[in-house]
Amino acid sequence: MAGGLTGNLDQWPLPELLNMLGSSRQSGRVVVEHETLAGAVFLQEGQLVHAATATEAGVQALTTLFGIHEGSFCFEPRVPAPAVTLDRPLDTLIAEVQREAQERETIRRMIPSANAVPSLAVRAPEQPVTLQPGEWVLVALANGSRSITEIAEASSLELSAVMRKLYGLGHRGLMEFANEKPAAVTEPIASAVADAPRPQLSIVQTDRDMSPEPAVEAAPAIEVPIAAPVAPPAPPPPSYLSPEFFQGLSVAAASVLGPLASVIVDDALEALHYPKDAFPKQRAMQLVEVIAREIKDDRRRAEFQAMMMRTIRERAA
Repeated sequence: MAGGLTGNLDQWPLPELLNMLGSSRQSGRVVVEHETLAGAVFLQEGQLVHAATATEAGVQALTTLFGIHEGSFCFEPRVPAPAVTLDRPLDTLIAEVQREAQERETIRRMIPSANAVPSLAVRAPEQPVTLQPGEWVLVALANGSRSITEIAEASSLELSAVMRKLYGLGHRGLMEFANEKPAAVTEPIASAVADAPRPQLSIVQTDRDMSPEPAVEAAPAIEVPIAAPVAPPAPPPPSYLSPEFFQGLSVAAASVLGPLASVIVDDALEALHYPKDAFPKQRAMQLVEVIAREIKDDRRRAEFQAMMMRTIRERAA
């Protein structure tokens, strides 16, 4: 490869290119160019040592570049890296970044960009919804006039964390997202909690030092119990998986998939066309396998499958 290597990303995706360069222990720079984005990845004797775009470096830059599926690349041998921002084995790093890029793509299917404007859904949820304290802050700030970037600034949270939380709220039917920000408003951020519209929500405070919040009514026509707890659903038939099984599944999935675990579990249930309260026991392992496909690391996938096999024996029998 003394003369370098050029090509198109739609025919030779960046992860495959880096794997090939790594397996042949190449050193140099891969320049990636797209209509609106450009960046570079540096290798040293087959290992990734640095990645950069105009605004990012390291893992975040590599994740952004992995999200480019159209454009061109050029590998320039023996170009030294100006910095070291990546220090993990090539296969581990590629697997991690591919998972992060997949998460970004999943979120983008619902939220077009950080300039999107979230607001509470017009239709109230049919069932009580439990919010974490951090989610309630975003619900209060999402009044239909602030972009996601402005909400992140107002809440002092990382933009990526806000995107994940809002995606989860949208997946549960609580949020809608407009593509463009409307005309600027003069409402102060401090009044957002008092003025934000509220659907029918049963807010449960999980902080041990604070007392539970009361339930909130969405409209005068709907009566929401304040003191009395919501009546639990009837026990599932013996042929269905129990709530305890899904609790174990959520814990196991979260340990390997992180913040989007609950979303991935819900997507798997939807793909198999069964609700949680009526999921056949005989299809438990099929559900586990659908979720396991989202785990890119082979060791973690095997650990998750083994953990769930034990859970199936203990709780699904």
